[in-house]
This record gives sequence, structure tokens and C-alpha cells, in this order.
Amino acid sequence: MKSLIRLISCISCVVFASSTWADEGAIRPNIVLILADDMGYGDPGCFNPESKIETPHLDQLAREGMRFTDAHSPAGICVPSRYGLLTGHYPLRTWTEKGRQAIVDKGWDTFHYGLPTIARDRKEGTETLNLAQLFQQNGYATACFGKWHQGQLRKPNADGVFEDSPSRFGFDYYFGLESGEGPRAWIENDRYVVAPSQKIDVTFESDEPGGPSDANHFSGMAAPNWDSYAILPTLAEKAGDWMTKHVAANEKQPFFLYYPLTSPHRPWVPGQNEKGKSGAGTYGDYVMSTDANVGHLLGTLRRLGLEENTMVLFTSDNGTCFYMQSEPERFAHKASGPWKGAKGDITEGGHRVPFIARWPGHVPRGATCGQMICFTDFLATMADMLGVALPEDAGRDSFSFLPLLRGQIPPEPIRTTQIHDNYGSYNAGYRLGDWKLILPQRVYTVHDRTIVPDRVIETEDKRNVFELYNLHDDPSEMRNLAKEHPEQLQSVFSALKADIERGRSRAVK
Repeated sequence: MKSLIRLISCISCVVFASSTWADEGAIRPNIVLILADDMGYGDPGCFNPESKIETPHLDQLAREGMRFTDAHSPAGICVPSRYGLLTGHYPLRTWTEKGRQAIVDKGWDTFHYGLPTIARDRKEGTETLNLAQLFQQNGYATACFGKWHQGQLRKPNADGVFEDSPSRFGFDYYFGLESGEGPRAWIENDRYVVAPSQKIDVTFESDEPGGPSDANHFSGMAAPNWDSYAILPTLAEKAGDWMTKHVAANEKQPFFLYYPLTSPHRPWVPGQNEKGKSGAGTYGDYVMSTDANVGHLLGTLRRLGLEENTMVLFTSDNGTCFYMQSEPERFAHKASGPWKGAKGDITEGGHRVPFIARWPGHVPRGATCGQMICFTDFLATMADMLGVALPEDAGRDSFSFLPLLRGQIPPEPIRTTQIHDNYGSYNAGYRLGDWKLILPQRVYTVHDRTIVPDRVIETEDKRNVFELYNLHDDPSEMRNLAKEHPEQLQSVFSALKADIERGRSRAVK
């Protein structure tokens, strides 16, 4: 396995003679960006041949397009990950002393910088161009279906309007809900379809011994007759209806469809066709439902004749929460694949995610790319595809991986660095080539373009030390090399410090 992972991590995108994009100046494909919620790198069979979960639609998408094996979310949890995807900024850039709140967590005197959202940026006067606005300003129709998680969608104003609705941030149309765990009620554009008016306390079905796990329980407000099992089918139906109507009315206008699913985030509510069908319990069944939902959306593209001129991008917002299932070890399923950790972690399992791109005739078919990319790169990549320059303040951590989608091998890697962060300890990590550094928890603080202390220091707690790994030789992050390679530790730390102080990683042209 180690040799296989080493091979995968070193693969570069292969050049295909047929991969050039004809009439590049005129091409304006539809873009469908599908974002699963909490799906691990090792869940889809196309990324893990030993997966206990059948994912035929994702596997087919990978056969018809390109898999990226070194793709990352900018954080290990939902909100900051989505922030990075839409803005092209590392979420850590928003950490400020002004926004710091002191809290006590499990006996620790600690702090909270708050979760970054584009709605918060607007309120604080720091808003920059986001992905939806980029498309909207360049003639695209834009729509979002699913979990928003980038503003307050729990309590509307007195007039019933949500100020932070996606329809206020570049989307012509929105249909979805706050989150899988928030109020259970549909929102269309900036209002509830039917407002939540009843308290529900539901434990969903499970096939596990002893009954459902805690991950399959929901308590909160819901609209009358709310059905959690209908979330995925409803989103697929609404997205399909929107595309159908758009093509009928505006056939020549390209569209950007952002499809942030609520699955397989808890609670796990698989459909009847998937219930009990996976080899990874209720979680695995819900991953199968996610795959089926993706298949439904892809089928709609085929039915409408849109498949050939639509770029489909599929990924997950962060690592898996499979560990929340009771007795996960009995399923022998490696939801994080070969990577260490899971959702929330700075180790690879927290942020290395499955990523597939397909555009027939343009993105090489059946290709694999081992270059490092990040969600923050979507903004620069799409701007590059549209042939427009980003404003100086936009996409500060965004690099175009358009050449990789073409199957080209650039003379230099698209990116050689990436900041990782944790939203529990507000700890940071850094990738520099093959080297990965994780700072000692609760020793260093990062805010306002500073890191304190600003140098490598010895920690008093011998259990809480610098972690330094070489991902080429040790992809599972099992051997801490910080003591063996102090000069490399200093080099990576200095690079992280410089990156934080610059406030951006993309150079200003």
C-alpha cells in the first residue's frame, strides 16, 4: 500500500494530444460544482478500491474525467471550507484580535475567532469578489441548491427576509436549507417556503446493533410534515427543474450551478434503495444515497443534451465523520483512505478530499493528477477559463489549475504551499512541497497577519510538540521528523511565518 500511495502522490497530469480546448476564446461551458458534506477520501471506490461502499456514479464520473489525488479543502470543517471555496482566501486570514472571544472549553482557557462567511465579510466591510459573482458578472445564470452555511439562515428579519441568503451574494436563484443540523425548513431565494413552527425530536432508523448512534438523532425546529429522507430527492428535483426551465428560456446562456449537498453529514438518512446495502453501516448507506443523487443530476444533464458542454466538478467539503458511527471498526472501512485523521484534523484525513473533474473532449478521460490543489483555487481557475483578470484584493490564495484540467504539465507546480487550520484549537499547519508542519496546539496563536511566538521554541509540554512529516516517504504521517531535521523544521516554519505576514499567497501582478 505504501508503495502505491507513493506512486499516486508523484503522478503528474499526463499530456493528451486531444486535450486542447477548441475555440478557447469563445468557450463558455456550463459549470456544475457538486460539494458533498463530510465524505471521506476513501469512500468512493474510484479513490479506494477497498471501499466497502458502492459508488457507481462517482466511479463513472472518474472514468470519464480526471481524478485529483492531492486536492484539499482549506479547513477541516464545513463553514471555513466553503468560505475558501467561494472567496479564494484561506479562512485563517480572517482571524483577528478584534473578533477574538475568550471561552472555556473542557477546562482550557481558550478563545474563538468566529467562523468566516462571506456574509460576515460584507458586514465588516471586507467583502471581495466571490465565485458566484464572478460568473454572474460574466453573463452566466447562477443558481445554488442545498446547504448554504455562509450566512445566517436560521432566523429571518421581522419581514421574513433572510439578509444573508445566497440570492444576495451572486446567485440568481437559491433553494435549500440552513444545514443538515439546523432548522428543518426549505428556503427559496430569501424566504422560508414554510417556516419551522414545531419542535421535533427524532431518532432516525439504523441497522446497527443496539439501535441508532448519536449521529442519527436530530432535535430542533422543523416545518410541519418535514421529511428528512426527502432532502436529497427534493434537491435533485429542484436543480433538475431549474436547468430544464433555464435551457427552455435561455438556451445560449451558460450557467453556474453550485450544488452543496447535506450528505453524508449526520443525521444519516439513506433512501430506501440504499438502506442496508453498503458494507459500512448507516453511514455507508448514506454515502450510497449521495452517489445516487449525483447520478440523478448527471442524468438530467444527459437528458437535456448538456453533457458535452458542461464541466462537472465533484468534491467534499472536508474529511469524513465515519468515526461517529458506533463500532466503526467492525465495518473495516477506511473512510479516510490511507490518510491519518478525519473531519476537523490538520492531518491529511481532515482536509485531503476526493476531487473529480469532467468535461467531455476537453478534460482528459480517465486521467489522474497528483499535483496539489486547494478549494481556494476555484476562483482563479474559473477566471482564467473566462479570460478575465481577478481584482487585486480577490482570491488572495487562489491559483489557476486550468492547465492541469487540460492535461498539461506546467514547467512549475501550480502551488507548492498551503496553510491548514483547525477551528477547535485555532492551530495551524503548513505544506511546503512534500513537507508538512503542524504547530504545537495552544502554544502558537495566529491573527492579524502575525504568528506568536514568531520563532521556533521548545514547548514545556513534551506531549505537545512540533510535528514534521515528509508526505512523500510517510504519507500516513506516522513518523515525526521534527527532532531529526531541525533545519527543515526551521525552513518550513519560516515559510509559514512569511505567508501569514504577507496576507496572501497569490502574487500581485
